Amino acid sequence: MDADGRQTGESPGTQERREQVSTAEKSPLLHSIADTGTQLGGTSRSRVYELIAADELEVVSIGRRTFVTGDSLAAYVDRLRGKAPPAGD
Repeated sequence: MDADGRQTGESPGTQERREQVSTAEKSPLLHSIADTGTQLGGTSRSRVYELIAADELEVVSIGRRTFVTGDSLAAYVDRLRGKAPPAGD
């Protein structure tokens, strides 16, 4: 490794790409309704659907399945923590 934390002979952008892939592996793009409830500390499916109806969580459909986007889930948690503006702003 060199002084920048790169492996010898590694291009400057390689480390950044490796970190992006690592982050993507940790945070799925889409979450099922049940998984969303689990991610929110065991919140019920009914409450997840209430959050969707209130436009707190963004959903996409694939076939007959509904998924919550990972970005909207993270943004919702950030709003709960007071780090982001309310939805729709």
